[in-house]
Amino acid sequence: MVEIMQQPGETKKTDTSAKPKAGKDTWSKKSWYAVSMPDVFGSDVIAEVPSLKESALIGRIINVSLSELTKNYKHMHTTVKLKITGLDGKKAKTEYAGQELLKDSLARLIRRWSSRVDSIQDIQLKDKKMRLKMVIITAKKANTSIRETLRALTIKTAGEMLGNKTRDEAVMDINTEKLQRAIHESASKIFPVRSVEVRKVEVK
Repeated sequence: MVEIMQQPGETKKTDTSAKPKAGKDTWSKKSWYAVSMPDVFGSDVIAEVPSLKESALIGRIINVSLSELTKNYKHMHTTVKLKITGLDGKKAKTEYAGQELLKDSLARLIRRWSSRVDSIQDIQLKDKKMRLKMVIITAKKANTSIRETLRALTIKTAGEMLGNKTRDEAVMDINTEKLQRAIHESASKIFPVRSVEVRKVEVK
């Protein structure tokens, strides 16, 4: 599923009259542009979007399922934000702008007898700044001291693994679950862990 976000300040007008007014049909005047994945995912065409002007496409955000980019159905519960950065003829180029785990999917991981340990950190990559929100779901209830230890471990591990990477390298570590596995392995030595998830990523 592909969702196209409107630009800030852009309003959607709806004609409620029974018949469209002459000269007001702008839809037929729009051109269609093929939207390609960022190079980190292979640069294949992921969607087509209409626009009256080429300039109106630049900066537009398109939401797609991570599974459409990776061809892995296990990623269907994560939404990725792609930002259109330029045009090559009728092909729109995009860059990765972030991702988010669907709230319903996260809720299904949490049990009454488990604990949720959230962490938020800003990581300076080689070329971008990333805000990373992660969550550890424990296999049983954890006290405050254990939760703080797991949170500190998550922040330390993520900072060390991603801090010397480019955005694309960091995205690969996240979406191949290399980062999550590293945290899971270290955290499990401290306390039983059920799952380690990337809850949200924002790239600036």
